[in-house]
Amino acid sequence: MQFEVTGKYKEKRDWKPFRKIIDAKNEKLAEEYTLSLIGSKHKVKRRHIIIQKIERYEEKEEVKENA
Repeated sequence: MQFEVTGKYKEKRDWKPFRKIIDAKNEKLAEEYTLSLIGSKHKVKRRHIIIQKIERYEEKEEVKENA
């Protein structure tokens, strides 16, 4: 399953928004993986990462019409 995780993390004095599409078995694992990714990539502690929303992600197929 894929989950869309949105939130923000603190970088110096500002809060930066993020949106990640994560492959995980459930929401809890998606949350843990997101905390791990943001923390390691931006050198941010978990207490400076706020996850606002986790929801299942379903890719929308675009329909192209031949004109």
